Amino acid sequence: MKKNITLALDILKNWSSYHLGFPAPIPVGYVIISMTYACNAKCVMCNLHKFYSKRPDLADKEIELEYLINALKHSSIIRTIRHIDLTGGEPFVRKNLQDFIRLLFGLPVVDLVTINTNGILSKKIVDDVKGILSVLKSHQRFSLSISIDGIGSLHDTIRGMPGIFDKVEKTIALLSKLRKKCPQFSLRSNAVIQPTNLHALNSIQAYWKKHGIAGSFGVIQTPFYTHTNEQNTYNDIRKFNKQDLSMIKSATPKSRGMNYYLDNGCTRPLHCFAGYSAMCIDPFGTIYPCNFLTGNEVYAMGNIRNIGIDAAWISQQAKAVRKKVKTCPYTHCWNGCEVDQTLVQFDAFDKTIQTVSGGLLSYYRLKGVGDMK
Repeated sequence: MKKNITLALDILKNWSSYHLGFPAPIPVGYVIISMTYACNAKCVMCNLHKFYSKRPDLADKEIELEYLINALKHSSIIRTIRHIDLTGGEPFVRKNLQDFIRLLFGLPVVDLVTINTNGILSKKIVDDVKGILSVLKSHQRFSLSISIDGIGSLHDTIRGMPGIFDKVEKTIALLSKLRKKCPQFSLRSNAVIQPTNLHALNSIQAYWKKHGIAGSFGVIQTPFYTHTNEQNTYNDIRKFNKQDLSMIKSATPKSRGMNYYLDNGCTRPLHCFAGYSAMCIDPFGTIYPCNFLTGNEVYAMGNIRNIGIDAAWISQQAKAVRKKVKTCPYTHCWNGCEVDQTLVQFDAFDKTIQTVSGGLLSYYRLKGVGDMK
């Protein structure tokens, strides 16, 4: 009960902050931490593998994990966060990743850590997961999601390297054994729907089912880990024709509201709460509103190396960035990571209106966006 009241108050604070500029917003979803920009794949929809070749001066500037965990420990904001999501680059290329995640589970209320991987580094991934599972308390969960964008050579083509799918299969086989031993560990998968794999969605779903993996689809969008102001034309969802969009709509599961979004010119149906209910910390310790905007310095809210997480979150620079978020040019973005956290804000109003009206009214229907399924 106390947790629900606290969440309701935080949601109200965020609405007030969005419309009035005060008080300071409170993250109510999960915090995304990008562990590194290094990557051992060369995905066609992602420019991130080129990052350090273009910026070699930054290759040794990633924040030390010991410093990062201490910053998280001393943050009053993070003290209320139950879910930490780790991404990259490829997170498992970072040394001491296992130690870092074990320490995350030592934070006051963290009971779920999720991580996204391409699954290439089979031995390191399995060794790290074993170590992480050994420290979990009974109420804590660890979830690992492996990217699968096609079966066999198609996946290799999209990921830009031969033989990757074989390594993914090895990783899945080894992690499946750990999953049987530890019910707190879940093995998931995600696939990015794009022009190259549009014909293969059924085979991806079949693969997930065969291996008992909970999978979900995302839809290619701009920006997508481009970490630049440049547009990646391959990622422009508006290039899909009506037949393509029909195929995408039939694929399940996807982000909530995705089909409505696809039916309405691929324009974001609700205003975004990135930078209010959500935050992303990049590998150098800079806080951004969301992981799609990392690397775009116009949206940098502050660096935790200089002033800490809490001070960066409420800084004047952060306030200025939040104003920019309201007029974010990426109106064709409906990214699952931010969708989940934005809908926390709207779901509360929807549930309230449905309860008060005895189920006759819905906030989403009143806004003209259906039930956001």
